[in-house]
Amino acid sequence: MIERFIEKHPQLYHMAEAGSWDSIKRHGLLSTVALLDLYGVEGEERNNLLCEHRPESVPIEHPVHERAVLRNHHRTIAPPMLEPFLLDGLTPQDWYETLNRRCFFWVNEERLNSILNALPYLGLEHDVLILDTRRLVERNLERITVSHINSGYAGGQHPAMRGNNTFHRIQDCYGDGHQREVVELTVEGQVANIAEVTIRVERRKAGKTPRIIWPAPDMHAH
Repeated sequence: MIERFIEKHPQLYHMAEAGSWDSIKRHGLLSTVALLDLYGVEGEERNNLLCEHRPESVPIEHPVHERAVLRNHHRTIAPPMLEPFLLDGLTPQDWYETLNRRCFFWVNEERLNSILNALPYLGLEHDVLILDTRRLVERNLERITVSHINSGYAGGQHPAMRGNNTFHRIQDCYGDGHQREVVELTVEGQVANIAEVTIRVERRKAGKTPRIIWPAPDMHAH
């Protein structure tokens, strides 16, 4: 089952704040929980960042580490809009905590492009990581789950329900005699040494030609 997944999705995509690649390369790709641990954010501020909807991106500071930005949540998962589509007695706060424990990757470029072209991101530049699926999966399999829905979006005409069974192990995602489309792959906690599983990093902006920012052009010559 894992081999089938890798063959179908040989590359993964992660969209990060423009200019964040150097920090990601140094510290690894961190979930919100891991980032708050690194930056020593505690108490009420930590609880709010983990359990509340973020309508805007939130910068966090540290005396040693670079300034970091927690990306905003989509407006469709604000509590009143999200609550009708939660199962298993979960609250919106439970769902935000679930999301904040994970690093997220799109399994195909079409999904990535749809986000780049979404209204909140039009006109903005992003650092887009393109990763080797096999290498990432082999190193992080025990902490990987996949989802058949965009777990951070609850819009459209028929929003998907979500609950305790939204995230599955790769080994289980082809069950019941048929294959369901996988939309995203997640790694709980963090992806350490991420440069070792990254093919390249591009600076992207909707409607513009991508520009490779890593590896640097002179690295290709060696």
